[in-house]
Amino acid sequence: MLINIINLNGLSNLNLWFKEIGFNSSKHLTKYEIWKRFGFCPPNTNIIERRNILKGKININSYYQGPVA
Repeated sequence: MLINIINLNGLSNLNLWFKEIGFNSSKHLTKYEIWKRFGFCPPNTNIIERRNILKGKININSYYQGPVA
């Protein structure tokens, strides 16, 4: 089995990666765009939820309200 690992240390290297190489996957692009806009991306969100967050249809903070069961 062949495994490739890329370590990107620092914000400037991450931005350079996206500028020069980027991703073709909507999964990774939406996570990056949310992180870029808000500084974090809620875990366990699906692509539809992330697209709605980016469109402003879902408040990103709604993933962190209420008690945890």
